[in-house]
Amino acid sequence: VDDEWAVNTKLMADGSLITVSSTSTYQGDYSDNRGDADVALYHTTAFGDLLWKRLYGGFMADYPADLEILSNGHFLVGANTYSNDGDIPSNNGGQDALLMEIDQDGELIGAQTYGSFGNDRIAAIEPKGEGYVIFGSSNSASINAAVGNGSQDFWMYEINSNKEVVHQYLFGASGFDEGVTFSLGQDGSVIMGGESNSNDGMVGSNMGKNDGWLLKVNSNFDPNASEASVHPNPSNGIVYINE
Repeated sequence: VDDEWAVNTKLMADGSLITVSSTSTYQGDYSDNRGDADVALYHTTAFGDLLWKRLYGGFMADYPADLEILSNGHFLVGANTYSNDGDIPSNNGGQDALLMEIDQDGELIGAQTYGSFGNDRIAAIEPKGEGYVIFGSSNSASINAAVGNGSQDFWMYEINSNKEVVHQYLFGASGFDEGVTFSLGQDGSVIMGGESNSNDGMVGSNMGKNDGWLLKVNSNFDPNASEASVHPNPSNGIVYINE
């Protein structure tokens, strides 16, 4: 009846599918909705027949962002939350990043929030070693030792197998820098992509309103030690990256 949209689907080893989506429906099969919007997880056959469905969240709005399958077969769901109750253990202020571990039957094993007093959001997750790298955006002035650069920054942090933060960084300039996606290189480097209206600092220039911004950092997350060029620039279509 209300809004539902899928964010990511993963193929499981047995050929079935796991899909994470958002729902704000309270009726019918969604009568267990916990609040304004919930994270929904669907396990289906390869042909789309529903095996099980679960909802996760608190009283406020909780939105999914990404999904990974852990080595133990559990699911790691990245989401963004305004809640501090229900399935959400705490809130640091505004919108927080949320990681939930869920088992093969849809049972919530554990949940952890990350962020500061502003709006701190996950956009994407990728595995790295025994942990994960999480990428998104933050308008907090600081998150622990990481200090903000402007209205909003690219936000990247690395967690270990216990979901504890081991590295955390904010990248940006004086304006609004929105992190959208990223990729890990085989050498440990990271290429981050998003948009920016900044025209100073590490962004450098702006061609009008919001520009696409690509930032590459080395394995130590140092943006000054790696370079990448984009062409054609500006572009109305496909661009190519030379490292």
